[in-house]
Amino acid sequence: MDARTLGRVLRAALERNTFEGLADLLRDPMTGLYTREGLLTLRARFQEDAQRTGGALVLICALFENLHTLREGFGPGAADHALQDVAQILVHSCRRSDIVARLGQEQFAVLAVDAVAPSAPVMRRRLARHLAVRNKTRSPWGPIDLRTSVGTWSAKNGRNFSDFADAVEADLRNVGMPEQAPPLVLRNAMRG
Repeated sequence: MDARTLGRVLRAALERNTFEGLADLLRDPMTGLYTREGLLTLRARFQEDAQRTGGALVLICALFENLHTLREGFGPGAADHALQDVAQILVHSCRRSDIVARLGQEQFAVLAVDAVAPSAPVMRRRLARHLAVRNKTRSPWGPIDLRTSVGTWSAKNGRNFSDFADAVEADLRNVGMPEQAPPLVLRNAMRG
């Protein structure tokens, strides 16, 4: 192999490692989902596409309400398995093109791209079905309690995405949420 070919091979390997490393920074190691930063990075691109094409985005915010109880009652291993179960439930409830992210310890979000307004209730029902099946068939430590809030955003309605995301997140926090519960990470994450 000549020096020029070797240089190209090494450069390609370095680029591949750099891109894999960057991708790893945007993924949650526990669940394999995007992190908050990954969601923000991809959301900006999909929001621009939706504004340009007149499309819509569906945002689902989810809170794993009994994670703390599972961790205290069954240990960190059970909590980790339950988090992985939640990740799989969310992924299997969405299309491949949708962005699924873990925003914080017990907080998740799904951003459905190229959506239409009727997609929001359909996605919520699909998620509820997957959760019900999991709770009936794979429940060694009890059911997973997952609370969700869903909304549809379109540039046509004149609302900026940050205000929309704040409203979806506030809906999740306000429905039966104890006063002392921490605010979701999403609130400050969706600026722009």
